[in-house]
Amino acid sequence: MAERLDRLRAGCVQGGQPAAKDNNGRAGLAMAADQPTSALSLWFHERVRRLGGRMRKTIIVALARKLLIALWRYTTAGVVIEGP
Repeated sequence: MAERLDRLRAGCVQGGQPAAKDNNGRAGLAMAADQPTSALSLWFHERVRRLGGRMRKTIIVALARKLLIALWRYTTAGVVIEGP
């Protein structure tokens, strides 16, 4: 039990609904393909280029999280996502 609490505090828990996580990844990839000049898309492509594609799945998850955070900020505070 103590180990689980330590993992929770460290952010290492990989729970969540698989369908929701899959949809977030698809949304991230779709956004990167549809808006190639946005700040998030440029970040994604630069990271994949720099790391050589070997971390592509991890970067897709990170992109999906960044997109979700940006959408949350837009809906709650009206902060517009950066980029043209």
